[in-house]
Amino acid sequence: LNKLIAPLMPEGYPQSVSPDYGDYQYWDTLQCLCSSVTGTLSTRAVLMGVGVGHAEATALSGTFSWLIRDVTSKVGAVWFAAYHATDLDNDAKRWRFVADLTNDTALFLEIFSVHLPQAYFLICVCIASLFKAVCGVAGGSSRASLTQHFSIRHNMADVAAKDGSQETVASLIGMFLGMLVAWFIPETNFNGTVVGFVFFTGMHLWTNYRAVSSLVLTHFNRHRARYCISNYLRGQEVPGCLEANQKEAILFGREPFTITNGARPSAALHGLSDAVASIALRHLAEAKEGQRFVVVANMNASRFDVLFAEGAEEEALWAYYVICKT
Repeated sequence: LNKLIAPLMPEGYPQSVSPDYGDYQYWDTLQCLCSSVTGTLSTRAVLMGVGVGHAEATALSGTFSWLIRDVTSKVGAVWFAAYHATDLDNDAKRWRFVADLTNDTALFLEIFSVHLPQAYFLICVCIASLFKAVCGVAGGSSRASLTQHFSIRHNMADVAAKDGSQETVASLIGMFLGMLVAWFIPETNFNGTVVGFVFFTGMHLWTNYRAVSSLVLTHFNRHRARYCISNYLRGQEVPGCLEANQKEAILFGREPFTITNGARPSAALHGLSDAVASIALRHLAEAKEGQRFVVVANMNASRFDVLFAEGAEEEALWAYYVICKT
């Protein structure tokens, strides 16, 4: 068994990767397998919707539907990246889970769409493409962040390549299993298709949650930083990486306040008196060392804007500590 697994693992495994690599890849491989099964069922539904198997369908109509679907997906990917890309590094675990959640939503819409009138079929498939676009951007970006985390010996390319190999093997097995499921449940059996989809989707989300929950990321994001700082301010022992990661909410965690790091001065200082704004800008201009940032609080909106002096972005954690202490 080890000889079969060895070509799929990074060179020097397990010493060449972080300690949480094995657990994450185990669950990630299982979720990829389940996703391939549901993907097979949804692909069958989309092909039926565009006219495969119908004598009255034409190649032009099928091509037209597919092109509109692809255009919608590309526009959605550009829109999502424009507004959410900066958040993907900080909340890699959350976005990794959200990516698969949106993908499952898209697959469900595709399976459901085949039973809609032709006019609504295209609309439903385009909405599914938007969800898949979110999955592509969020999943790919968060995966790149996790690959960087796993690569402790400057072997990011090797880790990424072996991750791709593992996903390919899991997808192949999942596709074979998906074909068996599709053969066992004919396309005319909608209830059976839904039951099969719900079962494998449930397994997919559960294994995905186990995968991201097994991660022990060694850098701060807002959730882990707030938990550690809160413990420190209460006089308790500052937790280690494992405990901070275990306390991090994967999906439903909510920030008690909003922080904008590197906010524009015109937006952050809007509404302040000229004297206060002048003091804040003078502090940023004259700051040479120490606290080279200014926190502008809007307590009514529970919002904090952080203005950094030039080159002081590395003091973001200190600014977060000041806000939590406030």
